[in-house]
Amino acid sequence: MQSLVKKQQSILAQNNAYAVNLTDLIAAGYMPAACPDGSRVSVSGPNFVGGCHFTYGLVSVVNNPQTGDFAFEAVALGVAGTPSAGLELYITRIVSRYHDFTEAYMYRKGVFSEVDLNTCSQAE
Repeated sequence: MQSLVKKQQSILAQNNAYAVNLTDLIAAGYMPAACPDGSRVSVSGPNFVGGCHFTYGLVSVVNNPQTGDFAFEAVALGVAGTPSAGLELYITRIVSRYHDFTEAYMYRKGVFSEVDLNTCSQAE
């Protein structure tokens, strides 16, 4: 998820807009890590891409260059049959004239908790 956020920030800096779909993100070089054997989990549709234990997608994107407001929300969904089953991780990034922050939270089997991105590992 951190690499998705970094790629979106790079796209915003280059294009004055976030990528609005995964096709654009993948074209810009984003791809979640595969499993050590190179495999990826199956995805449920064109709005998701598979990693090793999660599927990743964009929930929403706002690009308003006139007002300077940009935001996106991304999700990583733990896949059944993996150690991450039942986990939903959400990251929201907001950049505007007044705000610049990233918020992360998760649900594990329906239980909400906030996430400190500084303590997340780089691996899936």
